[in-house]
Amino acid sequence: MIGEKMAVAIPKELSFFLDGNNSVIRPAGKNNNFLPGQIAAARKEMLFQEQMPRLSSSSSTSSDNHPDLPSSNHLEDGNRTNLGFAAFFVPLLQKAVSSWLGSLSSSTTSTTSTLTLTSQPAKNSNVNEGESCSSCNNEPYHQLRILLQIHLQISKMDSVLAEELGLAGSHLCLLKVMNCPIIDTGQRQQQEQQHEHQEEEEEEEEDCILELQDLACEIAACAVGAFPSRLAPLTRDDLLGRLPLAFQIDPVSDGPEEPSSRLSVTVLIHQVTTRQSAQEDVGFVTWPSAVILSRWIASHPSIIQGKRVLELGAGCGLVGLVTAKLQQQSESSVILTDFNQKVLENLERNIALNNVADNCIVKGLDFYQQSGSCSFDTAAAATATATGTSGGWKDLSGTVHAPVDVVLAADMICQPSDAVAAAAAIEAALDSDGRAYCVCADADHRFGVDYFPGACKDVGLELQQVLSFRDTSCENKNSCCHEKETAVRRDRGLPDFFSNSRALDQTAGYVAGMDLSLFVLQKRKREDLWG
Repeated sequence: MIGEKMAVAIPKELSFFLDGNNSVIRPAGKNNNFLPGQIAAARKEMLFQEQMPRLSSSSSTSSDNHPDLPSSNHLEDGNRTNLGFAAFFVPLLQKAVSSWLGSLSSSTTSTTSTLTLTSQPAKNSNVNEGESCSSCNNEPYHQLRILLQIHLQISKMDSVLAEELGLAGSHLCLLKVMNCPIIDTGQRQQQEQQHEHQEEEEEEEEDCILELQDLACEIAACAVGAFPSRLAPLTRDDLLGRLPLAFQIDPVSDGPEEPSSRLSVTVLIHQVTTRQSAQEDVGFVTWPSAVILSRWIASHPSIIQGKRVLELGAGCGLVGLVTAKLQQQSESSVILTDFNQKVLENLERNIALNNVADNCIVKGLDFYQQSGSCSFDTAAAATATATGTSGGWKDLSGTVHAPVDVVLAADMICQPSDAVAAAAAIEAALDSDGRAYCVCADADHRFGVDYFPGACKDVGLELQQVLSFRDTSCENKNSCCHEKETAVRRDRGLPDFFSNSRALDQTAGYVAGMDLSLFVLQKRKREDLWG
């Protein structure tokens, strides 16, 4: 291990990447301490510091432990004050590359190599992941190796931060490593004649260089867009806009659920940073309906425990991620679906941010490619009746997947055709006796919502409840929730799902006084439909 060979000084801001021996921790699943959410926390912490830590002799993080670290203010450019993780990390990488190249220069110009090498043979690509694969034991090499490994893990687990590193100058550092020359054959033969005893040491030095170059190339292969990226560090406002949002979803006392079964859940949500340019991009941000439905689920966890759950039109995935976190102790699964490719990629990222990959996956699903088996595909419905199955839903490739127990959807209707298509998709995705919970803004704010109940009836879905949530905070009153006329009534008022929820302030389109409706739907049994 690196720490057993040499005590390499690493700033405390990078400590969550390392184990006790200064070895880079590689993500190895749910129980590993190195998680993407910690990267996000480090980014946020550095942005909200009053001043970036100065990595100079006057800094508490440098002079005694790391005397050669640069000041972070060299990236300041007029009004473009660069803060955050990239402005901290890239100067470290720049200095490490310079120190390492300097150590190579001194070793090739002196008659005796200044590199302190161990007697162990150099290892190659056959070495197991997590092991040191070099015999070089000088501090510049070890510093650079650790920083490159950290950069590689960031590139694999946090593409947004990796992009920020490239814009701040890390790609230029990688190019210097990749272009470092290896001793040519003629020079080697000349050195062998003069210093035959150095032959083994020079071969090991080459292995050190090749190992670092392999790391640099692997980072470059993970780059989003062109490599190398242009040098264009982001402003503090830019960086704040790229941070994931932390949504705290608190349950509300309602219904027969035991208080001990209701848990608060915090979910990290990264929103798509690309500007919305069409109606299809509504999933780039989180909407108020997602917060209200998430609070409803946290207040009624029994509706999803041990169930197969699909979120329809997931967008940033808040509802499904809350469900996945609440389900982590049960045998269950969550599928997040959408049709926009950028949204699907962002959902994958949010699953990693919240460490729920064990029970949560992403699939492409388009409302308009589904067909409610009752009204649109009579033959399929008859076949399902004969075989005792309940059909299924199609992904973007046309593959049919098994139906689920619960469908969740928030703000999935923007026009009348969406209401018809969403109803068909819910019917296709639900198993017999399955239930759907859908929250939408009212028809005054979402054109087409008033078509939804009729569309559900047409495809064979039974509307069991419609709960209306009204935010009256603008009237200096508690918001209220009342039940519209349905086949199922409640004898008491429902609690406030708008109050004490700062999460709503982080959503797009939240307006005090808005009304939201929760539709509770059940798929009717086949025998009820076909006799």
